[in-house]
Amino acid sequence: MPEQLGFFIRHSLNDLRVNGQRTIYALFCIMAGVGAIVSLQTLSTMINNTLTGSLQESNRGDIQVFPQSGFFVEEAVIDEGIEAGILEQPGEGAVVFSEQGIARLTAWFDENYPGSEITYRGSQSVEGFDTLSLAVPERNTSKLPVFAYIVDVEAYPLYGTVETVDDEPLNSVIQTPTDIVVSRSLADDLNAEVGDTVRISGSTTDFTLAGIVPDDAEAGFENIFANLLGYYYLDFGAVELFDNLTPGQGLLLYVRLDNPELVDEAAENLVEEYSFLDTRTTTELEEANSQFSNSVDDLVVVMGLVSLLIGGIGIVNTMLVIVSRRTTEVAVLKTLGLEPQQVTMLFLVEAIIMGVLGSLLGVLLGWGLAFATKGVAEGFLGQSLDFTISVDAAVRGFIVGVVMTAIFGFLPTLAAGQIRPANVLRPSEAVIPRAGRLRSFAAVIV
Repeated sequence: MPEQLGFFIRHSLNDLRVNGQRTIYALFCIMAGVGAIVSLQTLSTMINNTLTGSLQESNRGDIQVFPQSGFFVEEAVIDEGIEAGILEQPGEGAVVFSEQGIARLTAWFDENYPGSEITYRGSQSVEGFDTLSLAVPERNTSKLPVFAYIVDVEAYPLYGTVETVDDEPLNSVIQTPTDIVVSRSLADDLNAEVGDTVRISGSTTDFTLAGIVPDDAEAGFENIFANLLGYYYLDFGAVELFDNLTPGQGLLLYVRLDNPELVDEAAENLVEEYSFLDTRTTTELEEANSQFSNSVDDLVVVMGLVSLLIGGIGIVNTMLVIVSRRTTEVAVLKTLGLEPQQVTMLFLVEAIIMGVLGSLLGVLLGWGLAFATKGVAEGFLGQSLDFTISVDAAVRGFIVGVVMTAIFGFLPTLAAGQIRPANVLRPSEAVIPRAGRLRSFAAVIV
């Protein structure tokens, strides 16, 4: 048996070398299918690692607290928060935390969960959208709309750091109320550089561009519009430079608990105390990210199978051509004593060898495609992805590629076993015989 298998392997390698053009075509079909699987699964792994990794940094705290909002929120709920002094409604439809409300919520956390740290994102809610426009007068450029992050640069964020493209922390570049930091995409849209004068509509003075941050510094998948439109940072001290902004108002509260294990309990108790508030915890973020990651995995499986199916058609066609071109050779081998099942095994070994070679090349192609398309995925998610060579994806892609090649190449190999030795005497009539109904049915079932 080992000697026979060795003969099959040597004979198959020689045939693959002789039939180089058809071999390359078959390898390309296999490589494309496996490459698609490996690249998609590698991207899926990178996305999953990012989404389920630094949850506290992504959430900017253990808990985000914000007023209930949306079409389905009853007006009475908002009125309750306003009457309690927690919320304010400075503009049409805009609901924000009042300065008194932020102080009361801070006191609530201090009383119930000592050691908690709280900061907030200042409100840009005004009549209309005045603060959503930026311009660089000396370059004659402007952008509308953009997102504003008005924060305490000494406290924000509670987890991780916000750094510029020059690796400087936010609180070191924003030194005065007139300093502004913008996202990379916004700077590109404005053709702006550090040191330029920036004008924000609604402000009483101009600002100086003190730094530029990567787009993913703030914009995650849950805040994709900030990534698409661009955003900027101002310190709380800048609020007084706007005629239409009220100091102390906040859009979002970020909470860091002394004991993060109490995050769900704290969020539940807070909403029970203040029914007009809503929260997002790291637990909820993890669940949402896991659901998205699972959806990506399902999409990867479907797209990978479709790619293999398309590649499988090419494999079947290639094997049929190989068998049709070698009917005389098969007839000679059977004349020399090879049984039909041995001829079938010979071609099956050849298909498996192609599957192994094509799958190995497909793994390398898949890693390359994953690296090449990483930027596209980062743009979609609004977050940077760490490139990872996924061994699991490579192993799965390799196994699936070899197995699928063997399956798609099985039916033509059955036909090869049915070639009659009489074809040696009538080479002009070299026609691939049928594999038989039973064998064909069995091949399809497999």
